[in-house]
Amino acid sequence: YYGFFATGRSAGVGVAVGNAVRTSLIVVVSITLLISLAVYGSNGNFNLSG
Repeated sequence: YYGFFATGRSAGVGVAVGNAVRTSLIVVVSITLLISLAVYGSNGNFNLSG
């Protein structure tokens, strides 16, 4: 999305790449957090032995 609407030549492309990278990192970390909470729960007790 950010790349298609970049304006301002090379500086605009750099800003668009920065926005895209930040957005994707936030989304990946958020999804990983939600999956971790779904699998392990929110109490934090990790019991490997079953």
